[in-house]
Amino acid sequence: MHTSSTVKKYVEALYDYDATDGDELSIAKGDIIAVVEELDEGWWVGELVSSNGAGGGQARRGMFPANYCKQCDPPATPTTPAPPPPAAPVQLPVPSATPTYPSMAQVAAVASIVARPTHHVWWWWIGATT
Repeated sequence: MHTSSTVKKYVEALYDYDATDGDELSIAKGDIIAVVEELDEGWWVGELVSSNGAGGGQARRGMFPANYCKQCDPPATPTTPAPPPPAAPVQLPVPSATPTYPSMAQVAAVASIVARPTHHVWWWWIGATT
């Protein structure tokens, strides 16, 4: 895009123009030029903003005939895509504050209670798996 001077306006080339001097700018129909200076005698100084291909490797800044162009809106500036929204937070299960123990029916489904020793605490049992 334009690199240095303050842009006065933007113009679109109506016709092709092949530069004949080193300080001139070759333009092609449809090119968008940022005008940075309006010279006397119908010549402007500008910087090529978007090109339709004429001018090849020639200068991107220079004088060009004002009557080859019409004023236009500034070119749209490319926008960067919005970042993706953050991922939903992962909800981890909250452990119970008090541990849970299997009921006697659940224990009986996988084990046979053989005896309850008297010398151990009340939740100890002697059993065998089924």
